Amino acid sequence: MRGAAIWGENARGPCWIEPFFARVRIAEAHDTAVNYELRFGDAVRGLGTFPYGKRVRRAEWFFPTEWLCRFSKGGDGDESGG
Repeated sequence: MRGAAIWGENARGPCWIEPFFARVRIAEAHDTAVNYELRFGDAVRGLGTFPYGKRVRRAEWFFPTEWLCRFSKGGDGDESGG
């Protein structure tokens, strides 16, 4: 899944959007995540530079060259998520 994550300092705002990528593999036998990878934010641009409500006009916004945060469990060595 690739898209925009909405975040804010509190419920009243202000809020921003950041590029987001997630890949999750679920076991066939039961509802357990075998592995996952989550990526958030553009490390070059930094946090809080794209206000919530602003329209993303360029597709490359969703494909940062360097991700700010990355969380993972397990993995199969595939780095094609961008």
